[in-house]
Amino acid sequence: TGIKKKIHCYQKYNAINHADIVVCVSKNTYNDLIHYLPDINKKKIHVIYNGISSGFQKLKDVSRGENLLYVGSRSKYKNFELFIESVSETTHHIDICGTPLTHSEQKYLNKKLGENRYTVYSNIDNAQLNKLYNSAKCLIYPSNYEGFGLPIIEAQSVGCPVIALNASSIPEIIGETPLLLQEA
Repeated sequence: TGIKKKIHCYQKYNAINHADIVVCVSKNTYNDLIHYLPDINKKKIHVIYNGISSGFQKLKDVSRGENLLYVGSRSKYKNFELFIESVSETTHHIDICGTPLTHSEQKYLNKKLGENRYTVYSNIDNAQLNKLYNSAKCLIYPSNYEGFGLPIIEAQSVGCPVIALNASSIPEIIGETPLLLQEA
């Protein structure tokens, strides 16, 4: 906010306008860039999709279980609370990958799910995350906005089904699937 925001925006605007090439990680990001900087030279913008580590692959010794997997931040636009509300009436165990829970998040999860219905994985490496993708029933990805959505293709690369919100870059990244949820 305030002067920090103005300086930050000026630096980004200046860098983008003086760059020879601007790379966007999705068409959605490209459209956002043009929306916020309509005077930018569109010829210097290129869409190049993210790749993933070759470590994300199907594991023969891991079988798909019943746990639902959530990967990423729990910021408001990620709809983590909507996800928890949605699964609170089920018996599924939830695996949560991301930063450690705050005290209020832990209190909320204990109230909605109970202490034994979720496991939090923080600071894990790609091998551990790959194993979670391989063993999950599915990845739940209810985010309202993504520039790309890396967990989607990580999960897909191991054959883990993805249930995601039909918003921003997600339909572009996830491809044809009946598992896109419409925004309410």
